[in-house]
Amino acid sequence: MREILYLQAGTFANYVGTHFWNTQESYFTYGEDENSFVCHDVSFREGLNAKAKATYCPRLMMFDRKGNYGALARTNSSLFSEEISSSSDLWTGPTAEYKQRQVATSPYQTKLASTPDGIEEFSPNPKDVRYWSDFNRVFYHPRSLCMLPDLPDWQDPEGDWTHGVETFSRYNQETDLMESSVRLFLEECNSFQGMQVMNDTAAFGSFTRSFLTTFRDELSTAPSLVVPLLSDAAPSQRIPTKAPYTSKIINDALYLRDLHELSLLTVPIQTSKTWTSMTGKSLNLDGSLYHASALLSAHTESVTLPLRLTSSRESMDTFAAQLNWNGANQFSQIGGIFPVAFQEPFFEDILDLSIPSRHISMNCFARKDVTRGLDTPILQAYNDWSSSFQSTTFASVHMPAYPLPSSFPDFFKNESILESRNKLPPREVDRNSPRVLRVTPSVTSLSFLASTSETGKLFAAYAKYIETYVERRKSGEQVSMGADELDGLRELSNDLWTIHDGYSIDTDELYSVEADVVDGDGDIGE
Repeated sequence: MREILYLQAGTFANYVGTHFWNTQESYFTYGEDENSFVCHDVSFREGLNAKAKATYCPRLMMFDRKGNYGALARTNSSLFSEEISSSSDLWTGPTAEYKQRQVATSPYQTKLASTPDGIEEFSPNPKDVRYWSDFNRVFYHPRSLCMLPDLPDWQDPEGDWTHGVETFSRYNQETDLMESSVRLFLEECNSFQGMQVMNDTAAFGSFTRSFLTTFRDELSTAPSLVVPLLSDAAPSQRIPTKAPYTSKIINDALYLRDLHELSLLTVPIQTSKTWTSMTGKSLNLDGSLYHASALLSAHTESVTLPLRLTSSRESMDTFAAQLNWNGANQFSQIGGIFPVAFQEPFFEDILDLSIPSRHISMNCFARKDVTRGLDTPILQAYNDWSSSFQSTTFASVHMPAYPLPSSFPDFFKNESILESRNKLPPREVDRNSPRVLRVTPSVTSLSFLASTSETGKLFAAYAKYIETYVERRKSGEQVSMGADELDGLRELSNDLWTIHDGYSIDTDELYSVEADVVDGDGDIGE
């Protein structure tokens, strides 16, 4: 079945992941004559709960601090009820019971639970979204909920490389992670193709790196596709006086350097502050994690869609090989247009989430595009635009429009996109029932993955920053990163320059080849 094991680590990663799984849920079909273009068994696992009730849940492990789960433990209990042991047989004397105040269920979850068939026409109010679980629409297996202990208010783990390593070590010893959750998930697979990872780098970079190292020791041939969400500290020639800023940069650099060996394909994401400000023409983003994660999820879900198509020939190995055209380009950029406007020149609105730039380099080593819902005239305009790229390999997939479940934020400037949530065409009325049938609205989009020389500039920026920091390091200043000696920093800088050199290839060597085009049913055309 080409199964994938998913891993999410960190608050922002779980915000993005929640949107991702809500989108997967919207692909399910329930009519006897309906067929989905997505193979759900790639991402979901089938099983039974304690009451022998059939379950269909994401094949997922999600890591976050316990306090960031919100009310998920209760909203998830209708499918998987927790067994609570009683101590009454052990103690018959007086007892004093202390309970922590429960997190209130969000208004969206309350309405979702009370609406027949889970069909509703409303979006969550952004002010009501306190946790990523507040807009969740799927049930998770208990093995998926990996709750880490909360930290005291005075402790900040962001940029602390050593803290992440120690946290993973303790959690792995307490839960026997690989032999319990991971192995049990993998034993349910018929043809495991790899692991897809998304994590916050600032607080969970070294934690995820430790997980990937342990995972690779167990399954050395299993590939990984990793999407690191970089911290809000950007490398520059100017060295700030505050150590936490430098710690985050070095933490990001260490994680990216190690992913060069641990991951088959890595797609770094810049802090949302660098790209949400560029979407003013089409979206009303409020700067919240709820809004930013929706946009990021739309692109990551779309570009990885070929791995989940029913009739797809793609595997994680072939998927990454098309982008890593010379064996030295494990890093790619992600971006696109969401939504696609229907007036020229709409491709000027393309957004790069990996490199803080409004334009994509026209000289690509390799590129993979996924369009969603483009009609014939717009598709022709897309073909004319994409033919101007110079690349060694190019592939495009044309799929149905991107679905917008009710959990997706209403942040579109074009109000007609979500009209179907409030305004129903006559053909959608069920005359045999007082309940009105509604359809999930959708939106056109373009998402891409590209390997270009621009990626090398990212590593050059980190290398230059570290070199400058080493030269100007003040006496007594310490950085908690696990490699805080000057020799370790110099080695890190050299490794980053080595990765950079893999993207410094003369573009005159690039040649054009015939593009593979995949149509809406997932078949590759000539």
